Amino acid sequence: MIKSLNRSFETIYQLEEFLDISRDEIGEQQTLIQVFLGMVNKSLIFDIQNSIKFYYPEATLIGATTDGEIVDGEVYQSTISISITTFEKSFVRGLAFENRDSFISGQRIAERLITEHTKVLIIFSDGLYTNGEELLDGIASVNRNVIVAGGMAGDNGQFNETFVFGERDILTKGVIGVSISGEDLIAYNRHNFGWLPFGEKLTVTKSMNNIVMSIDDMLPTKIYEKYLGRDIANKLPLVGVEFPLIKVGGQENIARAILGKFDNGSLLFAGNLYEGDVVQIGIGDFDTIINLSKEGLRDYINHSVETTFIYSCMARRRFLKENIEIEIRPFNKISNNSGFFTNGEFFTIKNSFGNSYELLNESMTLLSLAEEGDSIVKRVDIEGELEVFDKSLSNTTKAISHLTNVVLKEIEKEVKDKEELNQKLERDIEIEIEKNHEKDELLLTQYKLAKIGELMGMIAHQWRQPLASISAITSSVKLKLALQKFNLDTESEKDNFIEYIYDNIAKVDKSIDFLSNTIDDFRKFYKDSSEIESINLYELIKHTLSLVDGTKVEFKLDCARELEIAGHSNQLIQVFLNIIKNSTDVFRERSDIKGEISFRCYKNSGSIYIEISDNGGGIDKELLPRIFEKNFSTKLAKDGTGLGLYMSKLIVEERCRGELSVVNIDNGAKFTIKIPDKNGES
Repeated sequence: MIKSLNRSFETIYQLEEFLDISRDEIGEQQTLIQVFLGMVNKSLIFDIQNSIKFYYPEATLIGATTDGEIVDGEVYQSTISISITTFEKSFVRGLAFENRDSFISGQRIAERLITEHTKVLIIFSDGLYTNGEELLDGIASVNRNVIVAGGMAGDNGQFNETFVFGERDILTKGVIGVSISGEDLIAYNRHNFGWLPFGEKLTVTKSMNNIVMSIDDMLPTKIYEKYLGRDIANKLPLVGVEFPLIKVGGQENIARAILGKFDNGSLLFAGNLYEGDVVQIGIGDFDTIINLSKEGLRDYINHSVETTFIYSCMARRRFLKENIEIEIRPFNKISNNSGFFTNGEFFTIKNSFGNSYELLNESMTLLSLAEEGDSIVKRVDIEGELEVFDKSLSNTTKAISHLTNVVLKEIEKEVKDKEELNQKLERDIEIEIEKNHEKDELLLTQYKLAKIGELMGMIAHQWRQPLASISAITSSVKLKLALQKFNLDTESEKDNFIEYIYDNIAKVDKSIDFLSNTIDDFRKFYKDSSEIESINLYELIKHTLSLVDGTKVEFKLDCARELEIAGHSNQLIQVFLNIIKNSTDVFRERSDIKGEISFRCYKNSGSIYIEISDNGGGIDKELLPRIFEKNFSTKLAKDGTGLGLYMSKLIVEERCRGELSVVNIDNGAKFTIKIPDKNGES
C-alpha cells in the first residue's frame, strides 16, 4: 500500500523536526521525497538536501522551486513543503541531468530510468531554459508506454531564476526525473483546463521553436497591446501566464504561457509555436474551471487511489486567487495530495497508438497512484464534496462568470460573422475581378477591330505606289503596242520587243512581291497567339517602322541587334504603333515642327528598356497623370476614343508582364516600356 505524509514549514528547523519524527513512522520501505520550495534560495536548497540525506539517506529526492505549494488541499506560498511517499511493492529510481539540449535530456532520462515494469515517470525541469515540448519529444522517442507527469519550476512569477534539485544536484538549467516501477502499481491521470480562446484568430508568422518574433506580421508585444491594452502589455511576461496564446484547430486546444520578453518585442513561450500555427488569446473562465474540476472529481469514482500528486499552472492560482482551494480541497476526499504551481505541466494522453506526451499551460494535472486494487473511491465519499463547488461560489461570482461567458460567446459570434462576411467579400471581389478581366478582353477585341479601318488606310498607302507602277507599266506596254513601236517582222526588233516585255514583267513581279509581303505583314499583325515568343527587338522595331513607311516623320533607331525579349510580337507592334500615332497626330497639328521619333533600347538588371521619344512639345502637366486612363483623350471626339494608350498599358502590363510609363523631356515626351528579357527575368 502507498502512504504519503505531507507537510508545509516556514523554516528549515521546522522541517528537520518533522523529518526526525517521521523517520520512525516511515520505516525502511522504498521512499520518494518531493520538496516544493516557495523560496528561490540556493543555500536553503543545500540545507534541505543535507537534512534529508541525514534523516532519509536511502530516499529518492526530487524538488523544484514554485509559484505556490499544495499540501492536502491547502495552498501555501513561500514555504518549504514536503511530501514523503512510501511504496510497499514498487521501486523508485531518480536521476538528474544538466540540460544542454532538451530533446537529448529527455532521451537520456527515458533510457536510464524506464524499465520493463515502469508505470510512471515524474519529471521536474527548470522553468526558464528547458524547452518542455522537446523534452517530452525526447522521452517519446525512446518509450511511449509510461505515464509522464510533473512540471516546470517556478519562481513566484519573477521569471528570473528557477531551480530543480535531487539528492546532490542543484540545477538552474536542468531536469530531475524519477521512475516508479512495479507490476502491482496502478496509475490514473487527468487534467482540467478552463481557459477560453477569444477574439480574432491570428497566425504565427515568424518563430523559432518557443520564441515567437511576429504574429500576423506584428511584434507579439504589439499584439497584446492591441487586444489587452498597454498596461497589460507592459506587465509581460508576468501577466502572460494569465493570458496565454491558445493553439486552435487541432483535436484539443493547447495553451502556451509566456515565460519571457526580449528587448526586440519577441516573446518566449513555455512550449513551441510554429510558423503557420493559428492562435487566439486565452482568458480564464471561472465557471468553466470550476465545472471541469467538479467533473474531474466525479471521474474518480470506482478508481483505486492511495495518494495524489497535483501539478497545477501558476495562472490558475493567480486567476482564482482566494478561490483556488475551492478547486483543490475536495480532492482530499479521494486521498492525501501534494504538489506545486508550475510554469508548465507535463501530461500524458492515452491512445491506441501509444501514449502522447503534451506540455500544457493553464491546466491542473493530477496523478493518482495505488498498489491495492481494493482502494476504490466510492460515490458516497465524494457526493458531499460535489456540492462544495456550487456552494462556494457567491451569486455575484456566478453572475459575473455567466456574464463573461455570454460576452465571450457574443464576441466569438461577431468574429465568426466577420470571417464569413470577409469570405463572402473575397468571393464577390474575385467575381468582379473576373468580370473586369472579361471586359478588358472584350475591350481589347473591340479596340483591335476599331483599328482595322485605320490599318487598312495604312495598307492602301503602302499599296498606292506599287499599284501605280503596275498601272504605268501596263499602260506603257498597251500604248507602244497600239502605236506599233516595234516592227516584229525583223529579228532585231523582235528581240528588242521581247527584252522590253521581260523588263516590264520583272518590274510588275517586284511590285506584286511588295504587295504580297505587305499583306503577310498585316496578316501576322492580326494573328492572335497566346504563346510567348523569343523576339529580336531590333527586327521587331524595323518591321513596325516599315508599316508606317511613307510618313513625313524622321525615325531614329538606337538598338543593339542581339537584344532578345519574351512576349507577343503582334501585341508589341500595336503598342509601338499607338505611341507613334500619338506623336504623328501632334506633328500634323503643328506644321512648324519637323517630326522626329527616336527608339532607344538597352538592357539593365535583367530587364529590357525601350524608350520612344519625340519632339512634339510634350504633354500638358495637368493631363500627364491621366493619359493612360480608359476613355481619356486630348483629341476631339471625332478624332480619338482615348483607348489607344489605355490598351497599350494593358497589353504591356497584363500580356507582356512589363511596365509602361511616360515623362516629359526637353521639347517632347518619352514613353518607356520595361519588359523581361527572353529568359523571363525582370
